Amino acid sequence: MLFEAPEGEMDQSAEAGENRRKGEGFPRPAVWCGEAPEGEASPVILYVYGGTFAMNRGPMHLVVAEAVARHARGRVLIPEYRLAPEHPFPLAIEDVVAVYRALLAQGIPPGKLVVMGDTAGAGIALAALIVLRDEGAPLPAGFVALTPWADLTMSGGSYVENIRPGRFASDVEAGSYTHLRDHETGTKHVCRF
Repeated sequence: MLFEAPEGEMDQSAEAGENRRKGEGFPRPAVWCGEAPEGEASPVILYVYGGTFAMNRGPMHLVVAEAVARHARGRVLIPEYRLAPEHPFPLAIEDVVAVYRALLAQGIPPGKLVVMGDTAGAGIALAALIVLRDEGAPLPAGFVALTPWADLTMSGGSYVENIRPGRFASDVEAGSYTHLRDHETGTKHVCRF
């Protein structure tokens, strides 16, 4: 795995913050950030971190999650999802769908649930929401995309205008694009959103 985190790193980072704890009852390892105010039905944000589909979350994702939890007066769940290239498309999307379903099964009402993602995580989250919609599942109250990487064809205006001729933005981006292209199964979830 590219940039694989050492075994047990998630548990250590979950303990590092006073408002962090290990997420229990989820199909993938997860960390909760923030505390729900007592006596209120507070919001829950499912945060799908970015990392060009191939990198584990970093410490800055926890900082973002804690700030979002504080401002939302709620909790943020950051699940791990399987990474490319060892785990091909669409496994990351399936992981996020499974974690979302687990939140619903734990009694989180969809009206109090928001899905948020940054960069590649926003693209994964958006694809997961499309899967959930197509399956008729209850959808969250909202979706937040922070600098989303949702144009997996890399043919949108900003790519065309800003990329140097014959080059991708980065080697990691190029590798992610190649991985997705090589594992495309005809699904509508790899596309330009």
